Amino acid sequence: MTQTRSPLTSFRLLAPLKLPDFRRLWLADGLWWQSMWMETLVTGWVALELTDSAWWVSVVAFCRNAPVPIVGFLGPMWVERFRRRHVVQCLQAVNLLGALSLATLYHTQQLAYWHLAAVASVNGAAWALDWPTRRALLPDLVGREHVVDGMVIENVLQSFTRLSGPLLAGMAMAHFGAGGALWLLSLISGLALVTLLRLDTDSQSPEQIPGFAAAWDRLLEGLRYVRGNGAILGTLLITIVMNAWAFPFQALLPVFARDVLGQGPMGLGFLGAANG
Repeated sequence: MTQTRSPLTSFRLLAPLKLPDFRRLWLADGLWWQSMWMETLVTGWVALELTDSAWWVSVVAFCRNAPVPIVGFLGPMWVERFRRRHVVQCLQAVNLLGALSLATLYHTQQLAYWHLAAVASVNGAAWALDWPTRRALLPDLVGREHVVDGMVIENVLQSFTRLSGPLLAGMAMAHFGAGGALWLLSLISGLALVTLLRLDTDSQSPEQIPGFAAAWDRLLEGLRYVRGNGAILGTLLITIVMNAWAFPFQALLPVFARDVLGQGPMGLGFLGAANG
């Protein structure tokens, strides 16, 4: 006897998309990733224009990544004391303010190299808090039974933005200049914030929000679990090695595009998309 599979079983992967708040978070995440890939290329190109130095381009990337280990390790203990929905909204507002600041300074011809480094540092710290908070917010929106499905859908969109982000950055710089690309980056960040502000689901009830001591205990418990699980520990070590010595080449794509391949912003966009 042939069993008929229900639509929910057949399309279980897409079940989270039936939930309005997940769709809002998914759209906001797509805009967030789009802006991140754009920001990396545009600020790198502007740094190269300002300094004509591969070294100083790499320093901007260093400023973006330097806060991540410390903030990413200790920050969640502080974040857990607040509602996750509010945290991601505030951090998205930080990204928007950074993009608007760079766009305004570039438009008024007041942009200096240290502005790029400062905004990159702030964005890096915000990213270190934002990314795990969005992941922690996912079960609140879809329930634990659909967490894996939600993560798969998010990862598909993230992979797409690794292509579309650099392409859009290159096209914007080629047609409207770096200033136009920064204004477009601000617009995308603003749309992401508006979408996040429409989230209705409360992340946690007051009794679920832990104090600092409880959050610290959770961190130590997590470290002990990782140390005792060879698969997770190995994955974590590989991730650290790749992020420390492999992925940083992306920051130098503007240098490769202009000085090695003789390309302009459009060529840089294609180069960044090929990497994605």
